[in-house]
Amino acid sequence: MYLLQFPPSTTPLPPEASRPPYVVFAINCRDCVAQLPGNVPLALITHFAPKFQEWVLPKPDNLSPGTIRAALTTPYVGMNILADIEATGLAWILVRMLQLGSLPVDKKFFIFNPSLSISISIHKAWLALELPLGGLAGLHVHMQTLLMYGRPVVFAEMKALWSMFPTTSPVLRAMADNFVRSHMAKKYTQPQFSAIRHWYLGDMARYRFFVPYENRTPGFSQVQEELIAQIVADKVKAEKAQAKVMEQIHSRNVASQRRRRSDASSRSVDTMIHDPRQESRERRREERNKATLSDSSYSKPVDSTELMKKMAIAQQQTPMGNEKA
Repeated sequence: MYLLQFPPSTTPLPPEASRPPYVVFAINCRDCVAQLPGNVPLALITHFAPKFQEWVLPKPDNLSPGTIRAALTTPYVGMNILADIEATGLAWILVRMLQLGSLPVDKKFFIFNPSLSISISIHKAWLALELPLGGLAGLHVHMQTLLMYGRPVVFAEMKALWSMFPTTSPVLRAMADNFVRSHMAKKYTQPQFSAIRHWYLGDMARYRFFVPYENRTPGFSQVQEELIAQIVADKVKAEKAQAKVMEQIHSRNVASQRRRRSDASSRSVDTMIHDPRQESRERRREERNKATLSDSSYSKPVDSTELMKKMAIAQQQTPMGNEKA
């Protein structure tokens, strides 16, 4: 928070600086209340940055009685900031104002070592509020330190820093040194490095600024060639791995097809040896044959010779008197 300094003319604070109404913030018509400290007095922030007064919204009409009573208890005023400002950077500035006004601040906003991306956001918000550039001197030293001893600068940060500072700025020089040092340590992938290099080679001002850092760094081109060779090797390795996977898939498919054919053959043999339907048909046929044989035992065919003998015997036994009569 102490990286930001307001002009001496902002002290002492006016008596009403700590009094309501409090501001409900929006940035470009988007609610950002949860990302900013609460209970920020309008009088305080307009004292430090008069630019805020341009974005104060008029009081709404036709409010309900409940809303009017709430406004009388704790008055609020709306503010829609129409500028290139991010809530992260604005929060740092508001917290610094609250500190100077001896007002309470939620502990979650106390971060004393902002990252490079947050520092860029603070810088943009400070300029959007039309505050004196000299108040960012401490922040610029902090950014320079991060570039000299911190992680590799990324492409988005390089573009933002280039748009903020002149080519004579020590921040940009530290950025260029960071880029070259990170490249020599192979901290960038080939696509990342190519994107950055194409960016600064595509503009004459950037070309004149960055190319001297390349020329005075031995082995700069060699590392680039090694990155390209690594990409080729990785591609070949990936292709071989893909071919191996495809071969394994093909082998599994062939084995699966063979198993399916073997299973089908086994089922065919089992069907020929043991067919439940055929057994059922044969069982029904045997039952019909048995029934036919059983019926034939009760209705045997009559022998004609035996029948004639019985008729002759019957005639002989007939009385003569009956015959005459």
